[in-house]
Amino acid sequence: MSEQEPTSGSELNEVEQTDKEHVFGTWSFQKEVSPTQVVDSDGVRFTTAAGDEYIDFSGQLMCSNLGHSADAVADAIDEQVRETAYIAPNYTTEARSELGRKLAEVTPGDLSKTFFSTSGTEATEAAIKIARAYTGKQKIVSRYRSYHGATYGSISVTGDPRRLKAEPGIPGTIKAPDPYAYGSTLDPMESVGLVETLW
Repeated sequence: MSEQEPTSGSELNEVEQTDKEHVFGTWSFQKEVSPTQVVDSDGVRFTTAAGDEYIDFSGQLMCSNLGHSADAVADAIDEQVRETAYIAPNYTTEARSELGRKLAEVTPGDLSKTFFSTSGTEATEAAIKIARAYTGKQKIVSRYRSYHGATYGSISVTGDPRRLKAEPGIPGTIKAPDPYAYGSTLDPMESVGLVETLW
């Protein structure tokens, strides 16, 4: 079966089958993983090997929010990679220092420094450590209806039920009800009041 041959029903093409056999599927029972090969993307759309075209409302995992196959993005990546592809944190580049300066211009109050991370879950891990170091306190309160990532610390503060297999998680993390009326037996202000009792 060729890489581009359309699939029918639950049948996987060669690329999808190879992926299923050699790559862990996230948030899934591994026997039930059924990857879909993407063969093209442009702007807000992507196309599968079966020829199905989708409008990408989520920008994949919110990582392609400038669109797929954007020439300006590809050109900027190419230019930076040819100058310096990666540097350790104790070095800098013009691009990194300039981005830090621009972020300082738009952040509120006296916030003037940015911690750059490679993913959202890594940002959550850093936020937990920074909050604990700054306040000297250990408790981290998060919402039941929340998602903060899948590494050990970030999944500990995630409210998503997929976290249950990773519990008990890191010490000091507790969940609070959402101040959200829909589907809740609590008035939103009761939910807010309950947060104070968790301290």
